This record gives sequence, structure tokens and C-alpha cells, in this order.
Amino acid sequence: MRDELATRLAELPDNKGRRLGTEVFQPDQIYLTCNGVSPDLIVHFGGLAWRCLATLGHPSICSLDSDAAPDDANHAMHGVFVLSDPRHTNGKHIDGLQLMDVAPTILSLLDMPVPGDMQGRPVSLA
Repeated sequence: MRDELATRLAELPDNKGRRLGTEVFQPDQIYLTCNGVSPDLIVHFGGLAWRCLATLGHPSICSLDSDAAPDDANHAMHGVFVLSDPRHTNGKHIDGLQLMDVAPTILSLLDMPVPGDMQGRPVSLA
């Protein structure tokens, strides 16, 4: 049932009948462990340009606008991670980082061991 729902969500068209480009993820397939009660599916409608509506009575399940208010900063695929380390003053932009890289980076900078089962990797500032 979950696979069928994922397939149907991925095939949803936009308001002009074009494919949205929706991605559907199953938490147990992308995370090593899921704590508590994880969602059955994680859905990114149209690369997160579209929002899933959390209210009833709309002709569509997703919208270019939020049903509460504009939320351009919510649910973004890319974020900002700023780190200041006096040992490295050569500021640089690093592509390909993930949220999971923050904890191992901080542990590494504090000269603390990074647990072997921790997802992510320490960011090299050198």
C-alpha cells in the first residue's frame, strides 16, 4: 500500500497538467535508524516548490503557496552552515554537505571522538 501511494504521489500533475517532479522517500530506506514514530512517507512536491496543504476543501492537495502564510524559508533543500574557527581564516564555500555533517564536524573540532555509527562526516576546513 505504501509503495502504491508513493508511486501515485510521484505521478501527480501540477495545475497545468505537467508532471510536478515530486520525490517520495520512505524514512526506513534513507536513515540508519528511525526514532519514535516516523512518518510513513516524506514527500517533496515539485522539488519543494509546492506545499502540501494541511487543510480540507481545496481542489488540490498541494499549492505554490502555503495554506497558512508564505513560507519561502521552510522546507528548503539547501541551508546555510556558518562556522568560525580561528585556526582557519581562509573562508570558503563547501558544496555537498548535509545536515548530518554538523555534529561530526563539531565533535571533530572539539577533538572528541566521532561515534562510528554516526551518520555524516566531519567537514574539513583545511
